[in-house]
Order: sequence, then structure tokens, then C-alpha cells
Amino acid sequence: MKIDYTSDSHFDFYIHESKPITSGRVRVMLDRYWRFTKQRRGDVLIIAGDMGHYNLQNIEIMKHIKEQLGYKAIITVLGNHDRYLITKAQCKRYKNSSDARVNEFKTMMNTADGLYLLDGDIIEIDGVKFGGSGGWADGSYDDSTKERKQYLFEEIMSDYRKISKEKDGFDGSFDYFFKSEYAKLEMVCDKSDIMISHFVPLPEMLKERQNADNNFYTFNGEELLKKTSARYWIFGHRHQALESSKHKVVLLSSPIGYKEQPYNQTIRQIEV
Repeated sequence: MKIDYTSDSHFDFYIHESKPITSGRVRVMLDRYWRFTKQRRGDVLIIAGDMGHYNLQNIEIMKHIKEQLGYKAIITVLGNHDRYLITKAQCKRYKNSSDARVNEFKTMMNTADGLYLLDGDIIEIDGVKFGGSGGWADGSYDDSTKERKQYLFEEIMSDYRKISKEKDGFDGSFDYFFKSEYAKLEMVCDKSDIMISHFVPLPEMLKERQNADNNFYTFNGEELLKKTSARYWIFGHRHQALESSKHKVVLLSSPIGYKEQPYNQTIRQIEV
């Protein structure tokens, strides 16, 4: 099986949310901004999170991509942006609940032919098992204090401002979602041939780019890498192509990124 992979498609940066999603608009987006490293398209496309800010738009664009490029399936996980409420209209629609937006997206994906959202799940296609979840940061990139990390999270990360803080939900902590997301990944990692997360599963992969926000892009997944049956782990979040190998697992990312980041827009391919 040939598998194309990318992440951080951020569809609404390429097609404005007010525009109807037509075959022509999607074709222009693909022709202008999506570059492929292989002439032959893969059988399956992985988009490792951050599809975009609008559920219906995400679904409709992925349907067109699947049809136009001939994929059997498109497999996704949730990214941090897929939890955002960025407009007053969204806050009203989802009653200031990011969970409501996430649940709506899950329902839409579950009823769309050939589109799959992994949230601690495994999907098998032609004998290949794909497992994953979005993941979340644990602050393990450096040894600064938790108080310092929380201060930076509130100061520089849109996650703090754009994910709703609910009475029984997100409390604004930088690592709030980590334990539940890690548990989902742990649940499927020893049963999967391909693992997928949005967050970078190995902090050392970000050492060459010394940014103050690295703590919020990665988690220590080394125990999962030791345990997993997967040959590949596909991820995203940091808008740069990354590649490494640890515990016999090849870790890969190739994000599309924002429109002003043309150097990122490459869809790469693996074969299993």
C-alpha cells in the first residue's frame, strides 16, 4: 500500500470560509499549493490534524480531495486548531463549547464515506491497521518550571485563547489534555501498523529549532515508541518537515502549513 501523508492543511487559509466549496475551487487549491513527491498518488491520504477552523468546510474539501485524487480513504486526527472557536458565530453555534464542535466533527466524519477520524481508534484498510489520536503537549521539551511554561502558554499560544474554557472542561492549563490523549495513543499503539498523532511524539526532534514555544508542540512518547508495533509514526503541528527514527519506528512529518509558508507544502509518500 502506498500512503501519502501531510498535516496542518488549514483549509480556510486557502479557501475562505464564506465561499461555497466547489470542485473547481478545490482543484485550484490542489494545483496551486499542494506538491507531491511522487507522481503516482497513494492509496490512502493521512492528514495528521489541523484540517481547519470550520467543520463543514473541512468535510466538504476532504470529500473533493478524495474524489479528485482517487484515494480509497482519508485518515485524520484532531489537531489543536480543530478545537478552536474563532468567531462570535461559532461561539453562538456551539454555545461556547469546543467539545460541541469536536463532537459535531466526529459525527460528520463517521457518516462520510471513506473519511476517518482516529480518536483512540484503529481503522484497517487492505490489511493495514492505522491507529492514533491527536495527542497533546506535556511540557517535556525543557526543564523550565511548570509556572514558567504556564506563563508562556497564556502569553503566546492561541490554544489558551481559542479553546473554550468550560465548567467541567479545559481549565487553561498547557497540559490539560495530555493524560487523556496519551491514554488513547497507548491503547492503540501495540495494535497498529501506522501510528498517527498531531503533536510531535519525541521532544528531541525539535532541538534544532530553539523556540520558546516548543514545550507546547511535543510530548515524551518514548515509552509508546518502545511498545508500538507500528513501523511508521506520522505527525504534524510544528510547521516544518521532520524525520527521525527511534526504537525501530520511523517518525515523519510533512506539513502544508499556512499560505505564507510555501516551503512546507509537500505531500510525501511511504509504502507498507
